[in-house]
Amino acid sequence: MRHLSVIILLLMLSYSALAWKPWPLPMDSADMETDTLYYGASISGVFAGNINGAYLPDYSENALWLWANTDGDIVNKQVNAIVCLQSFKQPTRPHRWWDYSYGVQINGRATNGSLPDARPFSFNYPFTAYFQQLYAHCRLYIFDITAGIKSYNTTFGDPQLSVGSLLFSNNAHPIPRISIGIDRWTAFPLTYGYLEIKGALQHGWINSPRYSSSDIKSYYLHYKYAGARIGGKLPINISYEFHHAAQWGGISAVYGDLGNDFNAFKNIFLGRSGGTTAIETNNIQGNHLCMQQVALELKFKAFNISAYWQVLQDDGPINIIGKTMNRADGLWGVNINQYYLPYFKSITYEYLSTTEQSGPVHDIDGFIFGGRDDYYSHSIYTQGWTYYERTIGNPLLTPSNNRVRAHHIAIKGDIQTYYYRLLCTYAQYYTPYAEDLPFNQSKVINYKQTSLLLEITKKVPQLYGITFSAALAADIYDNHSATIGGRITICKIFDYQLKKKSTE
Repeated sequence: MRHLSVIILLLMLSYSALAWKPWPLPMDSADMETDTLYYGASISGVFAGNINGAYLPDYSENALWLWANTDGDIVNKQVNAIVCLQSFKQPTRPHRWWDYSYGVQINGRATNGSLPDARPFSFNYPFTAYFQQLYAHCRLYIFDITAGIKSYNTTFGDPQLSVGSLLFSNNAHPIPRISIGIDRWTAFPLTYGYLEIKGALQHGWINSPRYSSSDIKSYYLHYKYAGARIGGKLPINISYEFHHAAQWGGISAVYGDLGNDFNAFKNIFLGRSGGTTAIETNNIQGNHLCMQQVALELKFKAFNISAYWQVLQDDGPINIIGKTMNRADGLWGVNINQYYLPYFKSITYEYLSTTEQSGPVHDIDGFIFGGRDDYYSHSIYTQGWTYYERTIGNPLLTPSNNRVRAHHIAIKGDIQTYYYRLLCTYAQYYTPYAEDLPFNQSKVINYKQTSLLLEITKKVPQLYGITFSAALAADIYDNHSATIGGRITICKIFDYQLKKKSTE
């Protein structure tokens, strides 16, 4: 009897060990999903006007939250009329050993003014037609391959409520790129799902138009990232991510060929000096940006809480987050999602500060202090961290106006099937550091800006399932001037379910 009890106990332990898998993957479960194709069309009208003839910043023709974080779709003009045709499929079957997705979106846009534009397959202003998205994605086991023009961001929390990541937000038009890696959090082998990883390597083509003779023509984007998360199914998860991006190569009217071969790519990948200019041989070849992020996630039955901290660096050496020279700068945020009260489904608070910039002094008499980081700008890549004159990172910053402190709060919810989104941002823009007054100017505020948005969306089943959306926005400045605008969108999306063939 004693031997029988020991055998039963060993069998029970063996079963428990098999059930508690050292490498749990979604593909180990049954595939119960169905592939669905979506296609549809929309039409939008955007309008804006200025109140009071007082001074407004150069980019204030339209209210900030009407055009920011729209993938460059809405330009900063007083009038936009946009027609959109789209077809897409999302990767909806994680339990398959393979999955795919694609997206095709063609936009036609008319504005009240002309701007230079050279997007892929586009025509000239004031009317332009272009591919807003054109991509294909395939997942093989845990690895993802994506190619084409696809919206991409590194925003943590809720992208609909956030001001946007410091590295990649949805502010600029998507950059054509190829990406290979692990896009989603995936369990690391032999850790029973308590350690998850993700990471990817991307190569992009930046064919942004030249707005001045010193701008670079036809250069490249290099981007890679890696992250680890601890916690798995536990109610507390902690994650860390490191992101490295660089603009490199191209042809300059000032410097000539900036290095477009594999040796240049190796310098960019490793962050080494090189190239053909004295600036790059004495420093680092290309325009580099590094972002680090730490996040804490608390998962409960009724609600989830996410807290995150992003730090940006555009010079070396790279130190761990919290130990960098510009550690006073960054983006801090908290997002709360709750599942019982539909009126307030999600709320986000974020604080952004970029005024430190490693100090007001870069060098004195040949001794380098490393200050005046001047985020998103570069002496050779004079366009800076932009694409079609739109900041690739956080829309509150531009290469020429990047010392800001901002508080941002946003809420979204559902009131009797009327979905709403409310954004409120208060920002103080400081005078840039300068050679003549590096210390005194650090506390001078150029202007203060409050940006508001209220958006309401309603789907009407009785009217063929058409979705109507209306938004009102305003930018109010401390000199009592303001920009007020609105947007109206009518959209219809159809769906078609593909017949399920197997459960691989």
